[in-house]
Amino acid sequence: MKYFRRILSSIIAIFLCMSAFTGTATATEDNSPPIDVTTCQTNPIELTNEQQDTLNKIVSVGPYFKYVNNQLTITLNESELKNAYGFSESQYTFLQDAVLGVTHADNTSPARVPASPSGAMAKCDGWYISYSDLTIGIATAVTVAAGIGPEALAAALTALGTMVGGPAGTIAGILVSAVGAAYLANLALQITRAVATGKGICLTIAIPPGVSVQ
Repeated sequence: MKYFRRILSSIIAIFLCMSAFTGTATATEDNSPPIDVTTCQTNPIELTNEQQDTLNKIVSVGPYFKYVNNQLTITLNESELKNAYGFSESQYTFLQDAVLGVTHADNTSPARVPASPSGAMAKCDGWYISYSDLTIGIATAVTVAAGIGPEALAAALTALGTMVGGPAGTIAGILVSAVGAAYLANLALQITRAVATGKGICLTIAIPPGVSVQ
């Protein structure tokens, strides 16, 4: 319940952002730069050193995340996480409270994958994660998790979304809880493709959710 209350509490911010984006989009040409939903937040998205360390540690145990009855779990116990992987008490608590137990949609429908535009980048009406963020910024851990597998990617996105909060965090939370394994597997491929081509990705919560390389 706490997880879904967090989603509901910030979903209003997304609609306010989208309303502003709609007005802006009608006044711009098709070759306008992508809209970054993070601009709707009061402060730029940055992680503290502690948050970054926590995210890195979560990704370091990526191979041990599993879905059991559509719930994200980890096969390592508290002692192993703390002694073998260096989780502090607060980091272990964050893992338990914010990441594990997140419900995963029970479906195998492939995600909508819009064609990437040629030339100028398309507008993004969701969360745009730039190439810089994927390679040297706040989403570097997400890129690493994408190379491990869907479960690790779900854990990394959930953790990052909780840390950044706001519209971007809500999008991450909804995507992880509302889509199936096929979406996460495809998202991992799209992240890999984006990094290989020097581009970013746009995450949207349309129906069905979409991901595009831009």
